[in-house]
Amino acid sequence: MAKRRADRRSWFILLTGIAILILGAVSLAAGSNSCGGSKMSEGDTCITYRDGQRSVEDAEGQRTVNQSEAGALIGLGALIALLSGFLIRGDRGTDPSAPVTDRLELARREGWQFTEVDTELVDTLRHHLRFESSPAAWSVLRGTHDGLRFVIFDYTWIGKTFTAWLVHLPEPSPEFARWATSTTSGWRKPLTNVVVDERAVIGSGPVFRAKDPERVLKPIRSLTELVRRYERSATPRR
Repeated sequence: MAKRRADRRSWFILLTGIAILILGAVSLAAGSNSCGGSKMSEGDTCITYRDGQRSVEDAEGQRTVNQSEAGALIGLGALIALLSGFLIRGDRGTDPSAPVTDRLELARREGWQFTEVDTELVDTLRHHLRFESSPAAWSVLRGTHDGLRFVIFDYTWIGKTFTAWLVHLPEPSPEFARWATSTTSGWRKPLTNVVVDERAVIGSGPVFRAKDPERVLKPIRSLTELVRRYERSATPRR
């Protein structure tokens, strides 16, 4: 239901933007030399009052004013329509209210492990602020990517639900923690927060669901690449 409401809002914003764009186009085409809706001829004068200020324009001057206003409407409508397009695209790709069919599909297809509730997982992460108040981890998917073990799970923090992507290091490495926290490496969406310790690198963001299961693995690939990049940088060149 929440998903449908989000979809409707996005489409309403799109239609509003299109309506404003059409209004601007009509104004530009039909009213470029009008004064209060009345068509002006050469030699006519248009007198208007705005915010208590009196403005006097001849036909050419009023045409310029009207064209500027119409252009502003067209620009505003186009911007709203463009932004709503991104919203609609995002709505179609991610559905926070949907069941975790994406992770279930990956578990079935790859032979990975899926657990509905796991209390032990968050117990091992309570030294990180974001996980200390979550009573459990939900919809937990465990697997491997490029030889590294990973976990994807949902948790609660400050009353909201989030999704976390965790990649285990091959072995504990305090040097990796120092390297990762000092590097300027970018983090791919939907990650909004990344924490690192000597055992794992963890990214988290808003609760995540995807119609395409492969999208769930994108953050795992990004975090795995970070670990591999560290290994390459730490390997002496011959």
